[in-house]
Amino acid sequence: AAELYRATKKPEYRDEAFSAYGIYRRNTSAGSGKYALLAYPMIELNVLQVLHGAFGGRDADIDRCIREIRRFAHPETGIMYERAPKAGGFELDTQFGRFVNPGHALEGLSFIMRRLMEKPDPELLAWTLKETRIMGEFGWDSIEGGIWYFRDGLGMPMSRHEYFLKAWWPQTEAANAMFMAYALSGERHFLDFYRKIDRFAHERLRDPQDGEWFAYAPVGGRAFHD
Repeated sequence: AAELYRATKKPEYRDEAFSAYGIYRRNTSAGSGKYALLAYPMIELNVLQVLHGAFGGRDADIDRCIREIRRFAHPETGIMYERAPKAGGFELDTQFGRFVNPGHALEGLSFIMRRLMEKPDPELLAWTLKETRIMGEFGWDSIEGGIWYFRDGLGMPMSRHEYFLKAWWPQTEAANAMFMAYALSGERHFLDFYRKIDRFAHERLRDPQDGEWFAYAPVGGRAFHD
């Protein structure tokens, strides 16, 4: 709706954009029980930047979302968890609390980098580049390549049966984050990582016969798409 307003200047699209955002805020401000979820501030940051582009302002809310995203990175390891107790800290004695989605974390970091391209902040940039490096390396399968769908934050077994899959979207989010990190820093590490992900995606996810992309890459050499 915000983008439609920017294209047409019709007030009904502006009103719908603010209405939809208001509904979101009213329904997510309470959160989910005792846990805070990375998904909420991450997606809200993306939406706020669209609103900012269409209407200006929203700086305080954008900064709030960035602070909330940073709260999910463990201060010692830098691993970004999907869930964390609202009371503070991390719950690493349960599989629920150790749940990591590398593609999700890199997507959230790319939203922060979009903000940094508009409003430079040396401290935030240093933190974001460090986290992008950590989550890229943590999410990468060093044997077969590609970004894992899910991982346990301490490298322990997972009960989620799809954890080992290499879906198309984590590769996309990781490649985008690496390219943005390279644009902001000029560090060769990020360009090389981008090329590594891009090569994996074109070799393992692209349909060479009919074009388009498969949902998941082959696992252990076995293709699941004909």
